[in-house]
Amino acid sequence: MLSRRAIQESIMEKIDRGRIVVLIAPTSFGKSTLIAKLCEKFRVLDMLPLRSIIKDQLEKMVSTLRADSVGFLAGLGEVRVELEGNSIKIEKDPFMLRRGIVATYDSAFLTTLLAPLVEVGKARAHWDVVYYALHDRVVAFDEAHILMRADEAEGGTSRDILPSFAEILAKIGCRVLWTSATIPPPSLKTLLAAEGIDVSVVIIGGNEMMKLYEPLASSGSVEMIDVNEIIRGG
Repeated sequence: MLSRRAIQESIMEKIDRGRIVVLIAPTSFGKSTLIAKLCEKFRVLDMLPLRSIIKDQLEKMVSTLRADSVGFLAGLGEVRVELEGNSIKIEKDPFMLRRGIVATYDSAFLTTLLAPLVEVGKARAHWDVVYYALHDRVVAFDEAHILMRADEAEGGTSRDILPSFAEILAKIGCRVLWTSATIPPPSLKTLLAAEGIDVSVVIIGGNEMMKLYEPLASSGSVEMIDVNEIIRGG
């Protein structure tokens, strides 16, 4: 039997060694909690698809870090979180310099590919600051399946987005974590076959999940864990 904590620590060790990690696990496993816990050891950029779930993840990060070490990047007004009965304001961080950053995909992509949003359109935008912000940081793609088209399972070409992102981020010194409840097997196969990147895949699920990803099990980079073998509360 395995404990959830032991699995999370194993994943953190893989990230520490510079491996690109893909975690596929049920919603109840605690993927977002793991990302917040990474802040204890690394600078983290956690990207989410929706503004509506930014606050929940900020609360998890604040429970790990001091509030002034946490920031957000999203089209939101004032954001406050509750900690030990206190209401704490979380600052927006357009340059992504704080230790723990929670951002929406669109805000993070525009900032990294164009310029900090507060400086878009300015002749002297500090686009170079973003590269410093990303260097030696864990970049977590939460709900990573959002980045893929529905037809990828049928062999759509956009699945190549995974190795492309991973390769670019690795070149600028990032550690990469992809998390999702499900990622199409063809996408994982493409990522595992990509040259020049060191990938580790951890799949947690029941019988149906094991059957879905069974063709990938022979890869030495894929670890499959039966969810029924995980100690409850561990």
